[in-house]
Amino acid sequence: MSVPEVKLRKFRYFALLRWSALLAAAVVFLLVVARFHIPGRGFTALINFGEQNTGRYLTEIDPQTTYITPGSGGYDSQWYAQLAVDPHLSDPRLPQAIDNLHYRARRILFCWTAYGLGLGQPAWVLQAFALQNVVCWLVLAVLLLRWLPPRDWGNVVRWVAIMFSFGLAFSIRGALVDGPSLLLIAGGMALAETGRPWMAALVFGLSGLGKETCILSGAALARPSENTVRAWAMVGLRSLLVLGPLAVWTAHLINTFGVDGAETGSRNFALPFTQLWHKTADSIRELRSHPPVFAYSVSGLFTSISLATQFLFFALRPRWRDAWWRLGAAFAVLMAVLGEAVWEGYPCASPRVLLPMLLAFNITVPHGRRWWLVLLLGNLTLLSTPNLIQLPTGVDAPMIKGPASLMRPDTPDQAFRIELEGPWLHSEQSIQETWRWTSGSVDLLVHNPHPFPVEASLSFGRNSRNSRSVQLLIDGRERWQGLSVPRRQDVRIDTVRLSPGLTRLRLQTDRPGEPPPNRQ
Repeated sequence: MSVPEVKLRKFRYFALLRWSALLAAAVVFLLVVARFHIPGRGFTALINFGEQNTGRYLTEIDPQTTYITPGSGGYDSQWYAQLAVDPHLSDPRLPQAIDNLHYRARRILFCWTAYGLGLGQPAWVLQAFALQNVVCWLVLAVLLLRWLPPRDWGNVVRWVAIMFSFGLAFSIRGALVDGPSLLLIAGGMALAETGRPWMAALVFGLSGLGKETCILSGAALARPSENTVRAWAMVGLRSLLVLGPLAVWTAHLINTFGVDGAETGSRNFALPFTQLWHKTADSIRELRSHPPVFAYSVSGLFTSISLATQFLFFALRPRWRDAWWRLGAAFAVLMAVLGEAVWEGYPCASPRVLLPMLLAFNITVPHGRRWWLVLLLGNLTLLSTPNLIQLPTGVDAPMIKGPASLMRPDTPDQAFRIELEGPWLHSEQSIQETWRWTSGSVDLLVHNPHPFPVEASLSFGRNSRNSRSVQLLIDGRERWQGLSVPRRQDVRIDTVRLSPGLTRLRLQTDRPGEPPPNRQ
């Protein structure tokens, strides 16, 4: 075999290995997303509805088909998701259901897309709203190959750094607008590079309806190909196309709601670099506390270092002729003046607000060993991403379904609920289901908030590491008895009377629990 043939085979082997790494990363992403599926509630856990706000939600937000985080105030996407359910703005319920309708309605684009994808059906719209970030991630993953084909491991690292960045993961985990907006910006850049600046300006303008700061992407189109009056006039007209959709929509909102709420968001801006400094100082202070708030402080430091590195890269290495540099520089200026609301707390919002800067950074950092440290420091937030993929609390709780007239509470403490009592072990999960083992007989306490009894049906699966007799007692009376064996078996009881107040369901076994083999 000749030497050129050996080199060719080696080249093909490593090329295949790099493509396999990208494919494996995409598969891991889909598997992680699949873990957030809750039977009967789909992917609504990604939206972050909070139990503290259940009294104000639209009636279409059914607790039996929508995951609501226990004891939580929720997050921003709970308001946008309700706007997606009814994006016409004329529903008189919206001002009560949404914390600031005028402010939230500015970012209407992805409410419209979810409404369209869900064909206007509330349950479908919520699933579409929860998953459109996932769809956009997959499209962006393919589009990035235009600039980062896996011809070397450096491009693979850059691709992974973008696709698994803290900001993009935060957008997906919270069903927020930043991920889909980033896809539009990347698409606009691709159009500009292929000689279609008018289409690029239109896409950038539409992205402003997803998030106002996205209009900064128009900076990529700021330099004409020729230094003539006509060329600069075309730049001006394209700038109007970038600004126009948001300007027209904002005028419509002011005409509809007046100016009340239009100024909301003032905490999003501050004097240059003041909040970056405060974030860094607070993170160091928390790291030195006893005990240290580790996730918060380390993530905060990674954010500060990463964003400062990106800013310095664009500030100290100007490339006015490069559209990607202009895009990154525009968002670097935004980073400098971001306010307290964008830097505070955990998870910090600044990495997702500045995703376009991260994208431009990874595409424009030169290749070569001397740039590896810059590349790594600029992508440090990647190390914080695993903290965002933890499953929401309570996904393993028993599910209660019923008509809205019975199930929808006026306040959270008036809802049907089930509490677990006894030697239940921690929940475990596969892609298909969630379960708990017990180390002996256990109880489920069903709370009926109504002053009248309710008839219900009961279904559950059972499994055991060895054969044993199991009984179901309802308020001390046997309703079912059977043999549990080492495989899943399903049980259904059609008529269970739930008296007002508390009903105790007891699963009783004739043998104590036994640990699995090889466990001490």
